[in-house]
Amino acid sequence: MKSNIFFISLAFLLLISNTALSQTDEEKIEEIIVESTRLEQPLLNIPTAISIISKKEIEQGRQQINIDEALSRVPGLFIQNRYNFAQDLRISIRGFGSRSSFGIRGIKILVDGIPETLPDGQGQVDSIDFNSLKQIEIIRSPSSSLHGNASGGIINFISDDSIEPIILTKFISGIDGYDKKQIKIKNNYKNINYSLGLAETNYQGYREHSESKNKQFSMRMNLNFSDNKTLIASFNHTNQPLSKDPGGINILQVESNRRQARDKNILFDAGEELKNSKIGLSLNYPINSYHLIKANIFNISRSFKNKLPFNNGGSVDLSRSFYGGGFSYTFSKENSFNNRLIIGTDFENQNDERKRFNNFNGILDSISFNQKETVKINGLFIRDEFTINNFDINLGLRSDIISFNINDYYLSNGNDSGVRNLNHTSPSLGILYNITNDSKIFTNFSTSFQTPTTTEFANPAGTGGFNPKLGPQSSDNMEIGFRSSGENHNYEIVIFKTKSTDEILPYELENSPGRNFFHNIGKSSRKGLELSSMYSVSEEVSINSSYTFSSFKFKHFIDKNNNFSGNFIPGIPKNMFYTELLYENSSNFFASIDFHHIGKIFTNNKNAISTKGYNLSNIRIGLEYNLADFIINPFLGISNIFDEDYNSNIRINAFGNRYYEPGPGQSIYFGISVSSLFK
Repeated sequence: MKSNIFFISLAFLLLISNTALSQTDEEKIEEIIVESTRLEQPLLNIPTAISIISKKEIEQGRQQINIDEALSRVPGLFIQNRYNFAQDLRISIRGFGSRSSFGIRGIKILVDGIPETLPDGQGQVDSIDFNSLKQIEIIRSPSSSLHGNASGGIINFISDDSIEPIILTKFISGIDGYDKKQIKIKNNYKNINYSLGLAETNYQGYREHSESKNKQFSMRMNLNFSDNKTLIASFNHTNQPLSKDPGGINILQVESNRRQARDKNILFDAGEELKNSKIGLSLNYPINSYHLIKANIFNISRSFKNKLPFNNGGSVDLSRSFYGGGFSYTFSKENSFNNRLIIGTDFENQNDERKRFNNFNGILDSISFNQKETVKINGLFIRDEFTINNFDINLGLRSDIISFNINDYYLSNGNDSGVRNLNHTSPSLGILYNITNDSKIFTNFSTSFQTPTTTEFANPAGTGGFNPKLGPQSSDNMEIGFRSSGENHNYEIVIFKTKSTDEILPYELENSPGRNFFHNIGKSSRKGLELSSMYSVSEEVSINSSYTFSSFKFKHFIDKNNNFSGNFIPGIPKNMFYTELLYENSSNFFASIDFHHIGKIFTNNKNAISTKGYNLSNIRIGLEYNLADFIINPFLGISNIFDEDYNSNIRINAFGNRYYEPGPGQSIYFGISVSSLFK
């Protein structure tokens, strides 16, 4: 296998070097500007591993059941749980985030630079309107020097700020009771651009007990003043009144009936309901060509209720308030060094009022837990970029003061109130060498740290308060890469190595099946290779491909009488490959076929059980044509066209070997969008 990896890397490198060095300046493709690095800059000039997903890739012929459809081609990124809305997507970047039992951990989620990730490191994407995006930026390196806690990677969703006045409606329908209805309006008046969006999604589910309903409303308003000064106001509301959880099942149950839910998930009516509202203001204020001020403030409120498949504390009632803001000053000067310096601060405050009730066969019973959890972050960061000859140098440093506070109101089992302070300083260094205008070599030294979330801090003793044995995880990363862009290609190759200490991993207890607790292990090592390419064969045909090799191991991990040192970290495939062939002609017809290989995945720390690798292929076709004043876009898709058996999610270290959540077989969907320009 090692020789195969070396051969693939060498062949890829020789190909891109030969293609890249043959390009001329006139052949350069349209420049992509990246916002996630705090200092906006062209993609080619960023000394770290990064991927960009365009608006067309997000929307073109997609079922839009979840955002992972558009992210499949990103190397180093692995997503599970598309079809279980009670658990949300499980997103991991180079293994960071793989420990999550629900929601997203260890990865910073941003929308236009405003966090969707909480101060404790927990994030969701269930309130993001995917139909209103311009692009998605994925930084695949640990990046705590940029955004602090839980920045094992960054995903920044950038809203569509185009000013073309339009009204659009879209309808999508598929098997297993899937339907989605959307309407979007964009208009402008004098110096104001605004957009409104409504969406409703209903899904009966492939498995028993997996029904979901979701409604979203989004609004965005841009006020444009003189000298490029802007004020952006945004509002989003999500109502998800129903999301059933079918749970994990064992291999015998999978073989017997892939669609079945776990019996106790049905008995205890496992699932969740939520409401989420977010409001934000962002100011961009250039003083002159040298000085720029940016600021934002936001507030997020969330109410959440769930039921878990056990009695004792098996129902959660959560009321959350999350607010914060940020301020930064940037100095830029064009000279022989092209120096740009940014200094800024972020503050965030999370307040959770969490109650647990006993779950008596799906009916709320007596209260068993009641506490208020407060998490505060104050971060100060500085970043400097400058050029020396053909080298671009990026220096970053960030210091975070993080406090966890618990006030225990359920005192019948004692007072478990307490405070934990988990402060951290995160440096980074990036160096990029300009071979030509279109070909770059870069290296990056970066760090990340991850505190336990308030949920992960849960005490396995069954009382309230903190788990006294659980602490933060820290990581050091080094990578080297090559990137090239030309008239008909984009290429990137990255080799990385990450060392982590006190890695946070989940486990289950026999008396609380379906609920995860967490502990620190000693050390882990992540080594990997990431390849990605886009090649235009002609004006009508293009090929997108990516390959990921991951060797993620425990270096030192002794748990009770078990020595897991040298074992692979569960939940991450060693090999992933993606390729897509896309045809688009001048008559606005498109057809796409893609192939996605996922290698075997270990399900537990022992590495005693693993899933076999699988291959998924999908087809999308569509046409756009004009009819009077309307633009009509019908499209059709077939997912898993060869009806492959696979698991859409693996529950790591699940008790009773209930690791598996089977994914659907061949699925057909169709849709149509109708749009018209305002006159």
